[in-house]
Amino acid sequence: MSLSPPGGPTTPGPCAIAPPSSYASRPPLTLPIATAEDTVEHKLFWYRKAGQQSDKQWRDLQGVLRTLGKSLDRDRLELACADLEVADLLPGAWADAASSAGP
Repeated sequence: MSLSPPGGPTTPGPCAIAPPSSYASRPPLTLPIATAEDTVEHKLFWYRKAGQQSDKQWRDLQGVLRTLGKSLDRDRLELACADLEVADLLPGAWADAASSAGP
């Protein structure tokens, strides 16, 4: 079984795979990557936007805080949440995450 697209790996068309040497001539591509802090900030923002009624946003937020809480940059998080006007929600989010963390 071959993993190459029909017609071979370098055949022009929608399934063509360029040979590795052609990649070197292309400019580097920069992609934004959301950090865990970005996720927390935006979950709080959308939780607030939904009238603080979105269980999904709060559950997602709790998952991030429980999983990555110790590694989060809390200073950056507090500043960004202040900019988004959701800093008042952060203490409750931390408290909920700590109380539901389990063993």
